[in-house]
Amino acid sequence: MSKLKSLGLLLLVGLLSGCGLWSSEEEIEPAELEPITAEYQLKKLWSAQVGSGLGEKYHQLQPALLSSRIFAVDYQGTVVAVERDSGKLVWKRELELPISGGVGIGNGRVLVSAYDGQLIALSALDGTEAWRTRLNSEATAPAQVASGLALVQTIDGQVSAFDSQSGELRWSYAAPEPLLTLRGDSAPLLTANRAYVGFSSGKLAALDLATGELIWESLVTLPEGRSELERIVDIDGSLLLDQGLIYAGSYQGRISAISESEGRRLWSSPLSTFRSLTQNGLNLFAVDAEGSVVAFSKRNGDELWKQEALYFRQVSSPTVLDGLVAVGDYEGYIHLLDPIDGHFAGRYRADSSALLSPPLSRDNVLYTLSDDGTLSALQLQKN
Repeated sequence: MSKLKSLGLLLLVGLLSGCGLWSSEEEIEPAELEPITAEYQLKKLWSAQVGSGLGEKYHQLQPALLSSRIFAVDYQGTVVAVERDSGKLVWKRELELPISGGVGIGNGRVLVSAYDGQLIALSALDGTEAWRTRLNSEATAPAQVASGLALVQTIDGQVSAFDSQSGELRWSYAAPEPLLTLRGDSAPLLTANRAYVGFSSGKLAALDLATGELIWESLVTLPEGRSELERIVDIDGSLLLDQGLIYAGSYQGRISAISESEGRRLWSSPLSTFRSLTQNGLNLFAVDAEGSVVAFSKRNGDELWKQEALYFRQVSSPTVLDGLVAVGDYEGYIHLLDPIDGHFAGRYRADSSALLSPPLSRDNVLYTLSDDGTLSALQLQKN
């Protein structure tokens, strides 16, 4: 990793740890949790151990759901498949490689990427290795699979498409990268015939899925400021697509709604985020760089509410759980927020270690992976 990329990692870790980058005098204390009146609670259905956990390099190795199974990986290369209903281990594979990105799933494949630039595909059925290939650089976001292709973006701004069955390279697309970026990338968003990719330059590109040719390019955020630090505008969170609009957020930038067909920006609102977005009906939900959870109107981008009580608690990307907004934090708490006004509707400590990996939601069950490697299934219940 270059010195510039390392500085980007330092910036990211400094922001999330609540510690000043340059001196102890700049330390910021995370908010203390205030008592709430819980309207909902979470019941732990099961938990399972995934290897040695996520390590100390700020991994966000989100699990992946496919049918009746959930797949997860630890930072040392232990890949597991467990039953969603019971947590029972189906198979385990030891890759014995330090992992930087995962888990991608689709077309019968489970994909993870290693720090040395390898992309490894396993059989979703039994974990046997299907193929592995060398990437141009390190990938931190999970590969995405559609139409027989596995797409992965690396930290040097290159998007590569591989045959999901054989691993053969089909095409690649390279975008110019700024001098200084955060250490991370967004995962490509795939449709039947297009790939939408967010870059560290603050640009969103639409690529032809079959050929990799550029269809259009749109600016989510224009870099501003005199220093390279001030001009960081990475799109690191996952993109959202709904009813012909793509929603994207950037660090030190904006959240924008962009036309899927032609790349025209319909609206944008100020927001600094490196997390993924989620949606529920007419609203978007985001977590900003300071840990506040923010709701926006999907129609015009108006800010609807902002919950600031989780300030600098290293809040995870949000997900929607039976209409509620759910986020994890650095002390292992899951916070449930009302989607109408953002008040806390519930809280549950799922683990004693951090819950930085984005939680997953399916059928009123929340799946979390803690930093120590505990994979848990939590069922929502109303008080």
